[in-house]
Amino acid sequence: GQNTLSHSHIPDDMSDKLLEFRGAGEEIKQIAFAPNGGWVILRERNDFWYSNIPNDLINTLWKYHRSGREIRQISFAENSGWVVLGSL
Repeated sequence: GQNTLSHSHIPDDMSDKLLEFRGAGEEIKQIAFAPNGGWVILRERNDFWYSNIPNDLINTLWKYHRSGREIRQISFAENSGWVVLGSL
């Protein structure tokens, strides 16, 4: 079954996207917050939505997406670093 969704005090644009995805019946796999206030939502079908994240991370996400490699997890470090865990 699908996950439930509850949230509070998150950016309005993120809230809008979460509600849009849930309203469309899409599974949300992960939500990650960057130290600078940016965020990423990972969805089913290896899709994602983001705001205010580093360009090199955006490029990496698109590389995974185009190659068909699954994006499994994204983590942010306090120093603006990031890690993407994906399939081979």
